[in-house]
Amino acid sequence: MLNKINRMYMKSIICILSFFFYTYNVIGQTEIQYSKKKLRYHEEAILQWTADIENDPNNYVAFYNRAANKSAIGRYAEAIVDYNKAIELNPEYVNVYNDRGVTKQDLEQHTAAIEDFNKTIEFSPGWAAPYFCRGFSRKMLEDYNGSIDDFNMALELGPQDFNAYHNIGNCKFNLEDYKGAIEEYDKAVQIFSGFAGLYYDRGYAKYTCGDFNAALDDYNKAIKLDPKDIDVYIERGIVHDSLKNYEAAIKDYTKAIALDTEDASLYVARGNVWYKFNKESPNARLDWEQARKLGSMEVDVFLLPYSK
Repeated sequence: MLNKINRMYMKSIICILSFFFYTYNVIGQTEIQYSKKKLRYHEEAILQWTADIENDPNNYVAFYNRAANKSAIGRYAEAIVDYNKAIELNPEYVNVYNDRGVTKQDLEQHTAAIEDFNKTIEFSPGWAAPYFCRGFSRKMLEDYNGSIDDFNMALELGPQDFNAYHNIGNCKFNLEDYKGAIEEYDKAVQIFSGFAGLYYDRGYAKYTCGDFNAALDDYNKAIKLDPKDIDVYIERGIVHDSLKNYEAAIKDYTKAIALDTEDASLYVARGNVWYKFNKESPNARLDWEQARKLGSMEVDVFLLPYSK
C-alpha cells in the first residue's frame, strides 16, 4: 500500500484543471466513449494546427495551441517542444510559460515547472493560476510553507477554490499542524462537499488527533461518495480496530480485500483483527497463511505457534 503522504497527494485534485483546459459534456457517455471522443478531438485539432504552422512557420499561437492539444492527450515531451518554439517566436506570450509549467508538472519536473510559473508571475502578478500551480509544485517538493504562501495568494487573487484550501490543509498536515489542517479542510467542505478525498484527508487528520468517532463520520462520507476507494476502507478499519469494534474492522478489511485480492498487507491486518476478536477462530491463521503465499515475511512469527 502507498504511504499516507503519497495517498494524500493522489487524492488531492490537481486544481490546475480549475484554471485551464477544455471541458466536455460527458453525460450519458461511458468513460471509454468519453476518452475516445477526447482523443479524436485533440488529434483533429493537432492536425489543424500543424496545417496552420506549415502555412506560417512563425505562427506562435499555432505552436502554442498544438502544444496544448498534445499535452491534453499525454504527449508531454512533444508539447514541450512546441511550447519552446512558441516562446522562441514570442518571448512575451505569458500563457505559454504557465502551460509549459503545467506540462512539466505532468512530467514530474517540478523544479523546472516552478521556473515557468515564476516567469508567468513576473509578467502577470495579478493572475491567480500561476500561484496555485507553483504552490502545487512546491508541495510536491516538500516546500510546504512556500506552498501555503502560494495557495493563499491564489485565494486572495482568484475565486474561493476548495482545492486551494484542501491543498493548504495537506501542507499543514505534513507540517504536523493537524488542527490547522482540519480548519482548512472545513473551509474546503463549506465550498464543495462532494469530493471524497477531502473527507478522507480530514478523517485521517481527526484520527491523528485522537478524535476517532469524528474520523469515522468523515470516512463514512468518503465511502458514500466513492465506494470503490480501497484506502478509505483500510483507514476506517484501522479506526474500528482502535475502538475495539473488531467485527466492523473485519468487514472493512474484507471490503478492501475484495478490491485488491493480491495485497498481502490486507490479509495481515485482517488476520490480526481476527486474532484479537477470537483467538480460537481459524480465520486469523488462514489470513496469515494467505499473506505468506503473497510474499509477506512478517507473518512468520504469527504462524510459528501453528507449526508445532
